[in-house]
Amino acid sequence: MSETQLQFSPRWMDAPGLTSFEFESEENVASMAELGIFFGGMPLTRSEQSANSAVDIVVKDRVLLPAHALGIWLGWNFYRLLYEPSRDAPDISWSFSHEMTNVGEGYIWPTIAIYSDGKRTVLHPKVLDVPSADWIRYTASVPVVMPTEHFRESVWEFLSVCIERLNEKHCKGSPLHALYADLQEESQDKEALAWRKLEALMGFNPGRAPEILFETAQSLESFLGMEALEEFAASGAKSLVTKEQFCGWIRESGEDRNFRDAAQADVDQVDFSKPAWLAARESADACRAQWKLGGDSVDNVRLAELYGVNKRLFTNRSISENLPASFYSRAESKVVIQRRNEAGRRFAVARLIGDEVLTHATGQFSVAAESKTYRQKFQRAFAAELLCPAERLLDYLGNNVNDEEKIVEAAEYFHVSEQVVGNILKNNGEKDSIDRCA
Repeated sequence: MSETQLQFSPRWMDAPGLTSFEFESEENVASMAELGIFFGGMPLTRSEQSANSAVDIVVKDRVLLPAHALGIWLGWNFYRLLYEPSRDAPDISWSFSHEMTNVGEGYIWPTIAIYSDGKRTVLHPKVLDVPSADWIRYTASVPVVMPTEHFRESVWEFLSVCIERLNEKHCKGSPLHALYADLQEESQDKEALAWRKLEALMGFNPGRAPEILFETAQSLESFLGMEALEEFAASGAKSLVTKEQFCGWIRESGEDRNFRDAAQADVDQVDFSKPAWLAARESADACRAQWKLGGDSVDNVRLAELYGVNKRLFTNRSISENLPASFYSRAESKVVIQRRNEAGRRFAVARLIGDEVLTHATGQFSVAAESKTYRQKFQRAFAAELLCPAERLLDYLGNNVNDEEKIVEAAEYFHVSEQVVGNILKNNGEKDSIDRCA
């Protein structure tokens, strides 16, 4: 088994051993298995199981579960698992689609949350802290991260294996068969796949997004470009407004930008197998070196030169109502900043610089939104390192990393918000964190 391979691995149970499941559905009985989920050799389904009493505990890497039920959950939530990012305040819909405890069917499922930033997928098992009288207690706690494409392949392979098992047991008309057929059909339809992705980014289950959003997305695609449209969608359905609304924001709040005057970055193509924060830090350090910024702070004049705008952009506090994000329109050569305060506007511009480093300034729009897609996480980490390099910040603070007054002073020195300084300090102490503050 590869060190980076995810496997949903069922050991099928035959009917003679399933007498206690007489009230189960035919599909669940046919697909009952000792189910293990492994990443390389590491079991994400490791658990303590009590066979007869609370003191008779056995540690196992597999659990008796119906594969059909898991297949239905993975298939139904397929697109949301692939594309929908984590949320700061996840709602019930997010939890039902991303936390495996909600597979249901009356079984105790692994306490694994699955989410993606579009490039990398996290499987995060958690040990429940509250006491439980259940016969099984999951103990795996080490999260794993893998390329999203690899996760897709693993899920697809598991669904195929489940279908084969159901066919062998003469359950050929199961709900999973119908769901699997729909997914196969959609996989051959580029338009359908594009819409399923947008639905998932906005937090909708397949076919549940309002028709008006589909019509709006269609009208915006040629105007924004699909990649920018996806970034707006990831911020929620409220971000998908009419083309006329976008044009109004550009007209009311857009500031001129001369792309030819902007600093150019000669950096390597981003390796998406790396965490966004790490790739961004490497890119920002390379840019600081190329642009001869040294380890010092970047004032408004220099930042304006780097982006090809007038420095008044950072002090112009007027913004249009209901702006969902900061963005730059290449067709109009206009930049629209969502923030009112100077530090926020500087950070937004630094994010847009990072976006062009990541995308090599392609596409109709650059978008700096609030979601946790790879692109947005990269921007935030890039901006933090560009404006307030972690190493320089730590030198500045010395032994005063917990001194609130010194942190305020550092934020003023680097012309960033106190939150940015706090996030940099937090990240510096959590080098192995999956979703660093960015």
